[in-house]
Amino acid sequence: MKLLAPVSFLLAVLLGLNLMPRAAAAETRPAFRVLVFSKTLGYRHASITDGIAAIRNLGATNGFAMEATEDSSAFTAANLARFQAVVFLSVTGAVLDADQERALRNYIEAGGGFAAIHGAIFGPKACEDKWAWYGEMFGCTFTNHSKVLPATVVLDDAAHPANAGLPAHWERTDEWYNYTGTPRGCAHILATVDESTYHGGTVGIDHPIAWCRPVGQGRMWFTAMGHTESSFSEPLFLKHLLGGIQYVVSSSLKLIKENTVIKATIAKRPLFEYRFAPEAAFKPYIFPLYSPGGVSVLRDAVPDHIHHHGLMFAIGVNGVTFWEEKTKALNGGHQIPLQTDARGDRITQQLDWRSTNGAVLLHETRTITPHTNQSVTLLTWRSRLETPPGTNAVTLSGHHYYGLGARLLQSMDRASLFMNSTGQAGEIVRGDERLVPSAWVAGTGPAADGQPVTIALFDHPDNLRYPAKKFTMSAPFAYLSTTLNWNEPLQLKAGAPLDLCYGVAVWDGKMDADQIDQAFQSWLKSAKSP
Repeated sequence: MKLLAPVSFLLAVLLGLNLMPRAAAAETRPAFRVLVFSKTLGYRHASITDGIAAIRNLGATNGFAMEATEDSSAFTAANLARFQAVVFLSVTGAVLDADQERALRNYIEAGGGFAAIHGAIFGPKACEDKWAWYGEMFGCTFTNHSKVLPATVVLDDAAHPANAGLPAHWERTDEWYNYTGTPRGCAHILATVDESTYHGGTVGIDHPIAWCRPVGQGRMWFTAMGHTESSFSEPLFLKHLLGGIQYVVSSSLKLIKENTVIKATIAKRPLFEYRFAPEAAFKPYIFPLYSPGGVSVLRDAVPDHIHHHGLMFAIGVNGVTFWEEKTKALNGGHQIPLQTDARGDRITQQLDWRSTNGAVLLHETRTITPHTNQSVTLLTWRSRLETPPGTNAVTLSGHHYYGLGARLLQSMDRASLFMNSTGQAGEIVRGDERLVPSAWVAGTGPAADGQPVTIALFDHPDNLRYPAKKFTMSAPFAYLSTTLNWNEPLQLKAGAPLDLCYGVAVWDGKMDADQIDQAFQSWLKSAKSP
């Protein structure tokens, strides 16, 4: 795929800016930490060594750190606080004493993640059969298993991180567990095994093989697969394992509301701040927005364009501009927050778009959802636009750069490489301002330390006019936006809301077009529903 680089970026390279990826930051700032526990007092699986190595490799390639132990004394409140997830890897027997059990329970219920693999299921022939709370968490009791046989696994939830990229009917060889009771009804079933495809199943036509559930403020995930050593070298099983770990880690997503700022973090790593002010302000926006290595890629309210606020969404409504911050005499408007919630895994806000004389021109329901991919800061921005009560229709319009836009770091001015999904240069509007219809647009340039960062805006296929035009500009400052072709006005009628969905991704380092497209395709799966 062709990459488009303005001369200014190439000059920056020639002038000696260091554009190598932030290797040191990646090494010293893991996205999260996992404790892998594999103690056995009962049957010991030969695959444990392979499992430890596999999780260590997954961490190395996906930006998280892991520690492996078989020492039960690791289960103290102070030590568990160092980790965002605990993985029980085929643990068997009563391996924790009462204090250690209490520490693990408190850790999970307070927001820690818990992933269990194969032998770590509850049961007298498996793990912690005397600990009632542990059994309640699983929702069933292990009894016995089949021989190691090929069978068909059927996905119940193809969109779940632990199932992403897996075939709907997954043919694989393993030892298939049987249980009394069923987790269905108390847990979210991710996959079942089809008992008609092998011998030795006793659960019945509905035979869950992987599931998850909330536990207090935390999450658990279990896969009954993983008996064989070869499991931990299977690419599809490794996808399953990685997605399960990332899912439970996402329970450490925190949205903390402090007056008119919501701070988003995951695994204690800052993601962004969503800022909304009372009526004196013009619009809510995101600033700062951090890369995984801790670099904020945005600028806010800079002197040359005071109305450019980090990452913001604004258009024109009935001729009133909500982009520029203008007085009543200059026909400006304000986005007024009515209600703002930071619950669960998303920010939800109701806004009225008012002219400076107080008339409500548009109503918006906005949701901002951070995702759990730890190698990239990723979020989904949704805006539902509706006419206010008593208004039959409004006209939405604006300039070629209106929409969801990001003002980038000063160090990226005149030194940005812009890319898009088509690889085309697009239409030149003026100077180096360009427009091109594309599924995504991205910019790469140097941060203040000279190391590169990359930001991308994704357009959803369900959006009107997809793929809409994307705007880029390097000089006099770096800016990019995803538009809805706002120079082509559209009518928004009562009872017919306009739903818009965009993704925003930030990486440390210089991403190429194939890497960005891969992230875009992955985002599409996670952004299917509000």
